[in-house]
Amino acid sequence: MFIYGDEPGCVPFSSLLEDDGAMCPLDVNFDPRQKLAMLPYSSGTTGMPKGVMLSHFAEVANDVQSE
Repeated sequence: MFIYGDEPGCVPFSSLLEDDGAMCPLDVNFDPRQKLAMLPYSSGTTGMPKGVMLSHFAEVANDVQSE
């Protein structure tokens, strides 16, 4: 998990920018339709903010749609 700022158990986002690629191995094996990629928070149109679970597949699909 990367975070802006400094929090125990998390890696600062700045270290990702300084990485030489070692933090992102190429031999990762998981189902992109099932694996959680991000958890943005949204209140939608009503109610309290809720975490929206987005998979890697959903994020890539959104990027392709945005092109």
